[in-house]
Parts: sequence; C-alpha cells; structure tokens
Amino acid sequence: MFRSSQRSDWVRLDHLTDNKGVCRLKIADVHQETDYIDELKLIAIDHSKETQVIPSFTGQLCTISAPHPPAKATDRSNNNILQLIKSKDDRWWISNPFGRDPNQIDQVRDYVILEFERPKDTDAAKLLFSVQNTDWAAHMLSEYLKLHGNKLDDWFELMNKSKEAREEMQQAFIREGMLLIQIWDGENWRDSGYIWEIGSSVSRDVVVQCDIADLPPEVLRVRLESTAGFWMLNCVQVDYTRDVPLEVTECSIASAVSNNGIEVLPDLRFADRQYFTMVTGEWAELTFLVPPQKRGFSRTFIAKSTGFYTPKVIAGDEPRIELLARFVNEPGAFGQYAIRCLNDHMTLTSK
Repeated sequence: MFRSSQRSDWVRLDHLTDNKGVCRLKIADVHQETDYIDELKLIAIDHSKETQVIPSFTGQLCTISAPHPPAKATDRSNNNILQLIKSKDDRWWISNPFGRDPNQIDQVRDYVILEFERPKDTDAAKLLFSVQNTDWAAHMLSEYLKLHGNKLDDWFELMNKSKEAREEMQQAFIREGMLLIQIWDGENWRDSGYIWEIGSSVSRDVVVQCDIADLPPEVLRVRLESTAGFWMLNCVQVDYTRDVPLEVTECSIASAVSNNGIEVLPDLRFADRQYFTMVTGEWAELTFLVPPQKRGFSRTFIAKSTGFYTPKVIAGDEPRIELLARFVNEPGAFGQYAIRCLNDHMTLTSK
C-alpha cells in the first residue's frame, strides 16, 4: 500500500489466447485506489498436457501432475467440510465471523485442519490452493487505514522511510490477516508459510511448497488459520511429484496505450521506479508478441506485475494511536476489533 512495500505478483491467465502471435491484455483500475505499475510482463510456458503450471507467491513456476484431495477436512467446530474443498467447483468453505465473543481471544481466530494420505519416500509436498478473501476482509483493511485519521499520510511516510517500522507492520499484517499454514510434526504445529492477501474480487490458484522429510509417515496434517471471516477456500489439494522441465518464454511487450491515447510502454517495460499510474476508472491496452506454441504441448500464460497501490480512504480527525499500537504488538487485537465492529454493525441493522 506504499512505495517501499512494492512487490511482484504472478497471476495465471486461464482464458488468454494469442491471435497470430499477438496477445492483447487490458489493465484497469476498478477500485477506489491509485495503482502504480512499475513493470508488467507476460510469460508463456509450454508444458506437458498432463500437467498444470501454477506460480507460487515468489514467482516459482510449479508443475502439478498428480493432485490429491484431502482424505479428511474439518473446521474449528469439528464439522466435516470435505465436500466443500476437495475440488474446484461452486462450493466454498467461508470462515464465519458471526456470533463470536471478541472478549474470548480464541473466538477471534478461525481454522481448518486437513489430512492427506502420504505415500512412502516423499520428502516434499506442493500444497495447491484455490482461495479468495472475503468482502469483510477488504472492508476491515479500509477501516484500519481510517483509524490513522488525519495522520494517514504521516503513516505512509513512516512506512516508506523506516525499515524497522515497515518490517514490524508487515509481521503484524501476516499474523493477523494472512492465511497461515502449519504442518503437524508429531508433537506440535510447525509454521510452514502463508498465503498473502488475494483480494475479494476474484479467486486465485497458488502453490506453497513444504519440506516434509522429517514429518510422521503415512499422513500429512495441515492447519490453515487466520482472523475469523477473512478467507474463503474453494479447493485445497496436495501434489508430491517433482517439478518437471518447462519451456518458458518472456514475451516482448509491443505496445501499451492508455485510455486517453498516451503511449505508456516506457513506464511498463522495466522495473525502474518509473510508474504507469492509474486512478479509478482509467485503463490501458497492451499487446505482446508471443512465439508459436510447441507442438504436442499445452500453453499457460502468466502475467507478472510489479508495483504498489494506495487506497482512497476518507480518514477521521484524530488517529487512534493506542489502538493502532495494540494491533502491532498484541496478537489477536485486530481480530477482536474486527469482531466488535461486526457485532456493532449487526446490532445497528437489527434495530
């Protein structure tokens, strides 16, 4: 949400096809925010028809050759949710934030526990997720920014200048809002990564790789946890196969024209902090030159975008400094605040 937090994002474009060696994309700012795009690339991957290619959040291209659904899946109340998440379809497990007591710290978190059969002699696993954030998660991010009041710009400046403050905030964001992944090691739940914010507009397929060499045999147990009401799961599977070789081509961007007719190609070609900036309602059309698809192979397109965005927030007068400090320093404090906000909203709408 600020310049120093700029990062790259890799998104699979399942519906993109080329026309005589040319692919066309449209990028648009459809939310109440300002987008700063430093670089945009299109990656073409030719691969076996028996595999899928799905990126991790760090951009590693993972091949999925033999995905397996969980053998068992339960929620926090030990309800069986296997039918909701065993395959990609129109059924979702949605974390339910209603009816919780914010004064009970264990009630502000939600989780599911999955069990996968584990073949012998497997030392690594690729967890395949189809996930999405809820609208409530997006709303609470906006509410968090509003708490900075008339000092919001000062907070953005602090985040840009102070590495220490930025890292402290990032760890709090991960702890409170991201989907934490833990694996059972026979005695305890071991941290094994997380899924970064997806947003509430569309779902995303993402792979998280896990080292399981020293874990108990036969069964792989996975725990997914976050603040209640923030995440939706459409499908979670596991693949124990090794990644296979891929034919990867970074396609040349041929043109990039904004909605007002300006050529913005120089802004998007390299990650050089020369940004193409869009405000709500603006867009650009891009063309890429792509090579012929390798005969007998399938092709997957992935867009790599690098940049950041700043939400448009109508902030209040005075910042809630003590409350904001609690969010950073006290695990679960943001979840308690989110549940209180929801309960207050439900009370008002019921009157």
